[in-house]
Amino acid sequence: MSKRIIAIAGGKGGVGKSLITLGLGGAIARAGKSATVVDLDLGASNLHTLLGHKKVLCGVGTFLEEGHRDFSELAIETGIKGLGFVPGTGLTPGMANLRYAEKRRVFSGLRKLKSDYILLDLGAGTAANTLDFFIWADTGIIVTTPVPSAILNAYEFAKNAVYRRLFRVLRPVPYIRSIVERTKGINNDLFINTIGQLADCVKDVSREYSQMILDECSMMRISLLMNLVSSEKGPAMTRKLCGIAEQFLSINLRPAGEVPYDAAVDQLVGKLAPVTKYDKEGPFGKSIARIADRIMNEEFKTSEADIINRLKDYGPKSKTESFEQRAVRGHMKKVKTFVESVDSELLSEEPEDEKADLKVETDTAGQT
Repeated sequence: MSKRIIAIAGGKGGVGKSLITLGLGGAIARAGKSATVVDLDLGASNLHTLLGHKKVLCGVGTFLEEGHRDFSELAIETGIKGLGFVPGTGLTPGMANLRYAEKRRVFSGLRKLKSDYILLDLGAGTAANTLDFFIWADTGIIVTTPVPSAILNAYEFAKNAVYRRLFRVLRPVPYIRSIVERTKGINNDLFINTIGQLADCVKDVSREYSQMILDECSMMRISLLMNLVSSEKGPAMTRKLCGIAEQFLSINLRPAGEVPYDAAVDQLVGKLAPVTKYDKEGPFGKSIARIADRIMNEEFKTSEADIINRLKDYGPKSKTESFEQRAVRGHMKKVKTFVESVDSELLSEEPEDEKADLKVETDTAGQT
């Protein structure tokens, strides 16, 4: 089988995503597949403590600093056959704010790991690093708990991931990207609150790109995992959030499963003992094994390289008519007025680390 990268994230801290990452890695390895867990909580990495290591000196930071090391050289033992671990290490200044080329180098290096599954433990929240690694992965899992604030944060993470993906693939099309940019907030001047409404608005500029927005959202493979469930309401809350994501974000947010609270696992964490010693027949062990089995039987999502190449299919068909001319010709009055009023700074003055995104993206697409 081909290598598969799974990104595990959470809208807020404390939902147990690191524990879930290790649990899934261990369950996959015990099922006979090879897996590597990578700590990509850059700037605040501590996944090694859940494996019983008080300190690590080499990891993702070493890879970035030295430039010539392979991730396979930086992996350390976990005590489980078939399961490797690459620490993050927060010893390298600036790791929390990687430039685009550095992120691509990390991701390209991860692809070279000789494991069937590579699980990325991402930082909490919606920082650019976290979102980019999440949307570049073959599959994304959002971990949350049955607490209102955590559920809201999970939805916000999904929304930010959707918009980050649209910004990336629409970078060559500033007219369309500017519309997406102006509609990501709740109180936007076009009164757009769903991806479906956004696609309808873009349709007045270009039917091709309107369809592209819906296509990109529908192809995102994201699952929702409800952790620390202590009642029968967990599955119902999962289904409700998945339904809201489909209604407002046009994505198929699928239930990955529920993991109940397990006091024995909590004790392992409290003692700084390796959590990989959890009881396979306990509540945590049984549920995490079911979820791992479900993951191993899923299909791949479309790779980013395919997305970039497919972008050409949505461009203007005429070689003599520019996209701007074609857009203006098809505008409704409100959309035309909006596009013409877009601040030129939005289109031309991007952050330094974003200016060469398209070129780097095109040059490195084949590596991923």
